[in-house]
Amino acid sequence: MRPAVDVGDAWRWAWARLKDQPLLLAPMPLWIAVGFAVGLTGINVIQEMPDVDNGWSVVFVPVMCLLFGVGLLIQTRASLVVASGRRLRVRHLFTLLNAVGSVVVFYLCGILQLAGGATVVLGVLAAYFFLFATRGALARRLGVFKAIGSSRALMGSGSATTLALAAWGLYILSLLTIVGWIVLWPMADPMITRAYVQLAGPPDLPKIGRASCRERV
Repeated sequence: MRPAVDVGDAWRWAWARLKDQPLLLAPMPLWIAVGFAVGLTGINVIQEMPDVDNGWSVVFVPVMCLLFGVGLLIQTRASLVVASGRRLRVRHLFTLLNAVGSVVVFYLCGILQLAGGATVVLGVLAAYFFLFATRGALARRLGVFKAIGSSRALMGSGSATTLALAAWGLYILSLLTIVGWIVLWPMADPMITRAYVQLAGPPDLPKIGRASCRERV
């Protein structure tokens, strides 16, 4: 039987980790800034080139989206480092474990959620059952379908439902202001990671680091 997930405990744990390691606030804003910088620079360069159709500037839109997604993944990677009891370092803001698999899981789940969002209910269900998928890919080097299957199994127990709703509530609130976005989502992400560790066990980060990045986490 899996342990119950407590929202209050997850909130206190996440808040304590943010106070102890404020670097947890950095990954997502950093990579979104990088995404905007790369995308807008590329668009401006194309527009300044007289022999190039301005329509080519649209190529940099998916580049920006890719970098935004990397930022979200690295935010989760940072939460997993902290959840493993290690100190978060600057190098953790620029490396992804199981990078290809993690990016594929992230965008596949995102596309399925957007597709399901057309009917609202299916979008909510997709988001619910995919909540832990990227953590499985990052923490245990799971393949795409195994990561999704593992997330469905963990969420299917029902013990993380309240936590998922609380995390989504923080996410919605974070969209209202820039300050809220910088603080609240970095709170929600460790809360989800805390629940994942409670349900699935400690992350296997050192093993993944040797296998994929040749680094010690």
